[in-house]
Amino acid sequence: MKSYKFLKISILLISLLFFVHLTNSILKYQDNSNFKGDTLESIRDLHNLKHSSYWTLPNIHIANWTATDLTYDWCDYKNGYFIIENLTITGVDGKNGIHIENTTENFIIRNCQVSEGISLLRISNGHFINNTISFGQAYPTGTVIKIGIYMGHCFNSTIKNNFINGTTDWLSSAIMMYNCTNIIIDENTLSSNDYSGNIKSQGLDIQGVSENIRVINNTIFDNDNGIRILQSYLCDITENRISNSIYGIRGGGDNHTISNNTIKNSIECGIYSAGFNNSIFNNKLYDNKIGIEIKRASYNIVSNNSIQDNNDYGLYLEESNYNIISNNTIQKSQLYGIYLESSNHSLLSGNLITFKIGCIKEINCYGNIIRYNICQKIPSSIGGYYPWMVLGVLIITMSIILKIKLKEYN
Repeated sequence: MKSYKFLKISILLISLLFFVHLTNSILKYQDNSNFKGDTLESIRDLHNLKHSSYWTLPNIHIANWTATDLTYDWCDYKNGYFIIENLTITGVDGKNGIHIENTTENFIIRNCQVSEGISLLRISNGHFINNTISFGQAYPTGTVIKIGIYMGHCFNSTIKNNFINGTTDWLSSAIMMYNCTNIIIDENTLSSNDYSGNIKSQGLDIQGVSENIRVINNTIFDNDNGIRILQSYLCDITENRISNSIYGIRGGGDNHTISNNTIKNSIECGIYSAGFNNSIFNNKLYDNKIGIEIKRASYNIVSNNSIQDNNDYGLYLEESNYNIISNNTIQKSQLYGIYLESSNHSLLSGNLITFKIGCIKEINCYGNIIRYNICQKIPSSIGGYYPWMVLGVLIITMSIILKIKLKEYN
């Protein structure tokens, strides 16, 4: 009788688990059906794509899209866009795989494999989607540089979901732009495979008077600088994953937003800012030498960042004035949580800091307001173990001995 009851209960439980699993699968399917990332037309287009080796070409040079469309079968015009797709471009004679210049026509280059890089000069309305690109030579400043994509004086263009990778001992950048405006860099994988410490390689290099550059949700690794910004304005650096760099983000210029990035394993610094009116918030930085460094920069806001396991400092300010440092969580800094040198008139408020040597240190500073911070020293270890661990083991050991003695007494 008991066995029969046990069998009934087992069958009931198995049926219930199967029903829960089936319901969950149905809910997931219904949720996917509401996804609005692609239109029906774009999905059909993807299904109609040929594989990327359908065409094999040595190089492409485009200065007139209409003439290119009329001349070559591998160029098509559809719904207001010139489209190149499914090409393998080998790159020969020291030329870039693709070179496009002096055009404002709408165009798309997608699902291509490009050797020897892509060079873009004075173009607008270009879209580069789902390509695999290896480095080629470019001469943006008169010096030979190995580059995946070079953009000079370009406007209103998108680089999305590309894999850009190179192995080089040269000066190099996976993507380099100079004097560009309204560019979106989204969901790319960027690597120079050069983590030498000589500051030669960049994952993304934004130079000249570039502005309104959006860098979103990219994976960037094995570069000396993950992202470098020079003399540019209004860049939005958001939700990127950056690892194995000398500097994760190295920013000059003004009015940038650096938010919601995850940056780890930087030899020098996770985020370095040398500009004015920049906002740095909601970033996760860990296993860097310094979490965030502000140098010769003023009127920046650094707030709500999580900065952990720094070899030196959580946050370092040098010759920087009128900054706001608030509501950051800075944990396990081996030296100081926040270190200020020759930096004045800044507000440090509401930060939670755990440290090994000191919480907040000022050298040659005046006029700073330091209030409402919570500081906690990391306890020293005893033979590699923290005191609370040793105490816990002692309490457990004493409890066992006491139990044995009570049994002997009874």
